[in-house]
This record gives sequence, C-alpha cells and structure tokens, in this order.
Amino acid sequence: LELWPAVQEGEIDAGLEKRMGGVLKAVSLGHALRNAAQTKVRTPLAELFVHSPYPVETEWLGMEEFAFLVRDELNIKKITLLADPGTYVKYGVKADFAKLGKRFGKNMKQAARTLAGLAPADVKTLLSKGEISIELDGKKEVITKEEVQILQETAQGYVAGAEGDLTVILDTRLTPELVNEGMAREIVNRIQNFRKDSGFEVSDRIELSCRAPEEVSVVLREFGEHICMETLAEKLGEGERDWQFKTAFKAGEYTIE
Repeated sequence: LELWPAVQEGEIDAGLEKRMGGVLKAVSLGHALRNAAQTKVRTPLAELFVHSPYPVETEWLGMEEFAFLVRDELNIKKITLLADPGTYVKYGVKADFAKLGKRFGKNMKQAARTLAGLAPADVKTLLSKGEISIELDGKKEVITKEEVQILQETAQGYVAGAEGDLTVILDTRLTPELVNEGMAREIVNRIQNFRKDSGFEVSDRIELSCRAPEEVSVVLREFGEHICMETLAEKLGEGERDWQFKTAFKAGEYTIE
C-alpha cells in the first residue's frame, strides 16, 4: 500500500527500449509463423530472416545480447538480416471490388488491372505507407491498403509475415539433425514433468533407463549427456528396470517407456 515511486527520468534508456521493441516485434511474428507452419517451439529451426527499410527496426540484431534473446525464445539457430526479402517472398495486390466498385463504377475493371500490374516497388510503398496513388481515366486516385487484398507468395519451405515495416521470414525445412534435437528437447520436458509428478525435489539426483524404438535410441545416445544434465540424471541406460517410478509417453510418432 505504498505510494508509487517518483519517476527518475535519468534512468530511462530510450535506446534500450527501442531495441527491445524490435526484439518483441520479431519474437511475436516468429511465434505466429511457427503456429502457422504447425512447428512446435521445441523443434529447432535453422534460420530466421528479418528485413526493414528502416535500420532502427533491426538495430537489435547487431548486438548479441538482443539477438540471443530472439534465437532462444524462438529456438532458431541463426538470424540473418536481409537487404531485400524478394528472394523468399513476393507480394501482389488485388482490388477489393466491394469497397472500390461504388467509387469507380465503370472504371472499376481498369482500376483492378492497374492494381494487379503494380511494380514490386509500388507494392512495397503501399505496404509501408498504407496508400498509393494510381492514374485512372486521367485522374490521380489514392488507394489505401484497406481497399485492396494483399497477396503473398512465399518460397517453398518458408513462411513469412510482416508487422508495420518489419518483415520476418522463417525457414521451416526440417533436417534429420533438427528433428532429433527437437525430440531430445521433448524427452527432457517429459522427464522433468515425470520427476515432478513422482514427488522429487528440484535438486534430487536420479537415474534413468529408457526403452524405445531404434529411431529414439539414436537420439538418446546422441543427446544423452544433455538429457542427463537437464534432468539431473547421473546415468541414462537402456532397457526395463524393476524401479518404483515408471511412465510411458509419445515423442512424435514413437512411444518411450
């Protein structure tokens, strides 16, 4: 029930707030793209691309502490700054007849053709500024982003999204190595929950033994040290044991005991 403390203007770091604003926007877009691609956050992905015509939007990428936050939050191996996202994503414009029909009447078809034929630079202007000017029947007409449909075509294996001037592109292609690492993360999570459900304290040391198909055994051998470190296990073996605490769960399509 104390009074709020007085604001200390000297403690405000405007640069820090701007960089964190960029981090939050990139993370928000990244999570939305993962959801759209139906890729769980525990499955690592190879690369995230970011683009903005304004350096202030991507300034955080030049500082490792901020880039690390984005990589860690989105489980991304690498982040790359793109000068031009055109290699991965292309945008087009389609007129919204319901919104523009009454306004242009007999010239509606001409307006639709003009909008469909906009150059990439003009589409970029529409996306960034929210409006564009076209010539129709000898007159200049301003078209807003709300009066058209933005069409997006993304290269196979990638998903893209934008918020304001920031474009984020996610490489959703999964290699066997990424799949295995994601499975290892899933196994760690399930063992951590199993520890908790079994009544163990956070600091208690345990011993693990697993029985699973060969596809999972490969992961257990490759990431065994990491699994033990994360779950405070002194040993990770294979095969059935006559122990008090047992469970079974699925990791992907495989059942692990």
